[in-house]
Amino acid sequence: MNKIIRTLLLLTFMAGFGPMQAQDVMVISKTNGKDVRFNANNVDSVFYESVYSLPYSNALNGEQGNFYVVNKTLPEGFTSIWKGDGRYSCMKASGYANGQKYDTESWLISPKVGLLNTTSATLTFEHAGKFFQDISQEVFVYVKGDNSEWEKQTISTYPTSFTFKKVSIDLSKYIGQAVEVAFAYTSTTASAGTWEVKNVSITGSSDSSTDPDTTSTGYKGYFELPVITKEQLAQANLKYIQHSFSHGGKEVRSYEMLYDTNLKMAYWVAYPLCSFYTQKNTKRTDAWGYDPKLPQSEQSTMKHGLGHGYDRGHQIPSADRLVTKEANEQTFYYTNMTPQLAGLNQKTWQKLETALRSTFMPTTDTLYVVTGAMPTTPDNMTITYMSDNNGVQIAIPKYYFKAICAVNRTTGEAKTMAFKIDHVATNDNYLNYVISVAELERLTGFTFFPGIDPKYKKSTSW
Repeated sequence: MNKIIRTLLLLTFMAGFGPMQAQDVMVISKTNGKDVRFNANNVDSVFYESVYSLPYSNALNGEQGNFYVVNKTLPEGFTSIWKGDGRYSCMKASGYANGQKYDTESWLISPKVGLLNTTSATLTFEHAGKFFQDISQEVFVYVKGDNSEWEKQTISTYPTSFTFKKVSIDLSKYIGQAVEVAFAYTSTTASAGTWEVKNVSITGSSDSSTDPDTTSTGYKGYFELPVITKEQLAQANLKYIQHSFSHGGKEVRSYEMLYDTNLKMAYWVAYPLCSFYTQKNTKRTDAWGYDPKLPQSEQSTMKHGLGHGYDRGHQIPSADRLVTKEANEQTFYYTNMTPQLAGLNQKTWQKLETALRSTFMPTTDTLYVVTGAMPTTPDNMTITYMSDNNGVQIAIPKYYFKAICAVNRTTGEAKTMAFKIDHVATNDNYLNYVISVAELERLTGFTFFPGIDPKYKKSTSW
């Protein structure tokens, strides 16, 4: 086993489905399950994190995602140097404000990426910049491996305008380690340019002779994504599915799911929620259909509804994806549906979905959401089925859940809350079903929001 896997947790499915317990997770853990990542201004920034596998990518599409920011020099009145720029789909740093230039230093840092099962590794990114005296002396890229301090890298191409230039950096010397990448911006009272960065990726080439115990799962490390293990993906009935849509000539992520082809349902669907996704550029499409990422034989068929008091219940709601017709159509895939009692779907569950958009989403730039359904409980391991339109047996969930998280981009502090609602008809206030994310993890066996300190998962208030 490669040395970057510092802590092993064991996770097992019971007969290939149902509640899970803890499992083989690539997690860095140095002190009490936490990793001290950086010391800025004599304050330890402490995070609990996963090591992401190759290939890794983060478009920085107007948000930092699973990157984090360390402001080493932050002038009074500034909240952050790095900010998301949705218009140009990038992260942007500037020490210029209100007609003045300031002394600043701020690092935009990636999560750790394991350079395993590969004979080469390459970092690529695009950057643009303007208003610098000498950009080569004011912006820098650093890489830190398991066995090194931060090391300055050679940037082959510097921009002279807001036209993006692509840069490639060889990371082969770090193979076998977990690396972090830092984009370091500096400014002075004499020069305070604007630096834009996007489309960061780390890729490698496979080699069958490498350690088989460190085979990459190959999923992208989005912030909202629960921990996925190699053991889960080795099970033929479990599928990791990710959907994106086109917007402004770019591919934008929509949602991810862990789907069980035996039960014909997703255990969870994870997605970011912000005003970009909910802007009303299209109407509800009602485009009920098969998910193109899976054979139709592995999905339920619900074109004509389900009857018997059951709705085709969305996990990611239609109203959470109105930015484009394509994005909305993707919410009507059968993989996103479960048989859900109308008396829940159209009552308390709908109230909760609406509250996430109207009450919780406005409190943060991005609300990270995991919606899920469980076919069993610790007290009732019997799975109940009903027939779809083709007479195929599909599982009826015992309960539904939502886990939500918001992160302070400057401090790394997080807010979380969870909801667990039994699958019965009810019109109760959704706040009657609040639990902590930590409690939801205990009940389901899933690890939610692995990029935050576990202490933030204990809250039951927003």
